[in-house]
Amino acid sequence: YMCGPIRLMDAVRRRWVERGLPGPNLRYETFGNSGWFQAEEFTVSVPGLGIEAVVGPGDSLLDALERAGADVMFDCRKGECGLCQVEVVDVDGTIDHRDVFFSEKEQQRSDKLCVCVSRVAGSGGGTTLTLAVP
Repeated sequence: YMCGPIRLMDAVRRRWVERGLPGPNLRYETFGNSGWFQAEEFTVSVPGLGIEAVVGPGDSLLDALERAGADVMFDCRKGECGLCQVEVVDVDGTIDHRDVFFSEKEQQRSDKLCVCVSRVAGSGGGTTLTLAVP
C-alpha cells in the first residue's frame, strides 16, 4: 500500500511491473495530481454530440463537458476508477494524463483519457482536444 507524490507512485508502479509482481496486489491512494504541465485553457470538441466547450485552467474537463450538456459517466473524480474514460479522436497538444488508472503504456498511446482529471497542454493557446463520448 502506498500514497505520496504522483511521480513517486509512478516510479514505484514501474518497478512493481518490471519485477513481475501481480498488479492487483499494489494498492495506493491519491490526493490529486497536479500533472506534468501547467494547467492552461484549451477547447474540447465532441462532434458526435455537437458540443464544443472551453476548459479553463481551474476547470476540469468533466465539469466543462457537463456544463455543455454531455452526460458522462464518472465516480471518483480523482482518476482512480476509470469510469469516465473516453476515446481521444484528435489532439493538437499533449495530453497531460493526471490519472492513476491507465498504465504508463496506455498513457503513452494517448488514445483514451479520464475526463475527471486529464488536461491538454499546448504551446500557449489554441489547443483543441476532440473526443468520442459514448
